[in-house]
Amino acid sequence: MFTRMYCAEQIQVPPDLPPILKAYSKAVIRGKPTDLIQFSVDYFKKMLDEPPTSSAGYRITLQELQDLQEALSTVLKTQSELKRVDYQVACESLGFCPDVLANILRLGFPDQEVIDIYMFMGIAATLVSPTFEKTILNLFKIFEDEQCQSKIPTAALINFYEFMAAKDPSVPAENLQKLKDAATEEFIDVQAYQRIFASDE
Repeated sequence: MFTRMYCAEQIQVPPDLPPILKAYSKAVIRGKPTDLIQFSVDYFKKMLDEPPTSSAGYRITLQELQDLQEALSTVLKTQSELKRVDYQVACESLGFCPDVLANILRLGFPDQEVIDIYMFMGIAATLVSPTFEKTILNLFKIFEDEQCQSKIPTAALINFYEFMAAKDPSVPAENLQKLKDAATEEFIDVQAYQRIFASDE
C-alpha cells in the first residue's frame, strides 16, 4: 500500500494565512480550551463547513473587518477625523470587494463626507451577523486588541443602537432606553453590555 504524496506545486499557501492565524489565536484566548488539539480541529472544521458570506452574496469575514478597523485607527493617529476617501483607500489596500464599501455607505452615509468609525464598523458588522444582538457582539470583537479586550465609547454605541432601532423594527425600543439608563461610564465593554441585558434572558 502506498501513501499518496503531494508535490510542492500542489500545495497552495493561503494568501490570508496571517489573518487566519490571528483570528485563531484570539479564539484560543477567548475560549481557553483544555484540549487545544480538539479545539483546533473543531475551529478549522467550522471554518470549512461555514464559509463566511454576507447576505449580499459577497465574501466578507469578521477578521477582515478587524483588519479594516486597525487600518482606519492607524489613520486616526495622524488626523482627527476620517473622511470618505480614507475608507476607500483602506478598503482598496485590503483588497475588499467594492460592493462592501458601497453597501455600507449606501446604508449609513449616502451624503456624508466625514464618517464616524464606530457607526461605520457597526453597519459593517451587520454584514457578518445573523441577528441584531450578534451584530453588537461582533462590533465589540471588531475593536478587540491583542489581549481580546474591547471598549467602545458609550455615546457611539448608543448612536449605533438608535440608528439600528430606526431601521430595524425587531430592535426593542425598551432595550435602547435600558442601555441609555444603565451605561453611565464614558466607555463600555462587552461584559458590561451583557450585564445590562442579563436579566432579560
